[in-house]
Amino acid sequence: EEEEEKEEGAAAATAAKDVEYYWFDVFVNNQHTVGAKDFNWFCTTFQDSIAAIGTVLQVMTPWNNPIPITRAWCLWETNCAVQLQAERGVRLVVRLPPGQEEQLLEALTSDVQAITKALVRIQAEKAEAFNPTDRDNIFEAIRTTVGFTALNLAVKDQLRSWYLDTAAALAEREATAASAYSDSHKLGSGGGS
Repeated sequence: EEEEEKEEGAAAATAAKDVEYYWFDVFVNNQHTVGAKDFNWFCTTFQDSIAAIGTVLQVMTPWNNPIPITRAWCLWETNCAVQLQAERGVRLVVRLPPGQEEQLLEALTSDVQAITKALVRIQAEKAEAFNPTDRDNIFEAIRTTVGFTALNLAVKDQLRSWYLDTAAALAEREATAASAYSDSHKLGSGGGS
């Protein structure tokens, strides 16, 4: 029986490693009670929570001016994730809704500078927050830690890599679809022998 419990425990531990956990700020931290806490404690809580969860998921919509890069709290979360990537293996996962993927693909086919134009918009020092005190505190934390220039560069580097990977995947998907269409069209028109 003891051996069976050990095996069950090992199986549960293995299964837990395969489970994905994502940082979702609304559920992890109550931003409405931030005024009751020292801001340094809150920033530490953010970093500790992100490190424990291990993955930050950002939904970048619209693709060419994503809301998360215009919000001070989202940029702070991104900063925490980027800083913790090397130290603790935290992953920053970026996703687009399906309709936005199509818009990105259309933009890439009509404007080779589309990604560059989107990246130029990233300016942490222009980010907003619902509570102006939060914005001021986040900006002070940015100034005293990484600085705006380094934060902007880190976010741009992450998004540049993501945009290029996404563009390549979308182009591959389109090429595969075009090839499949061409093959089926050849067969249907009697082009095959």
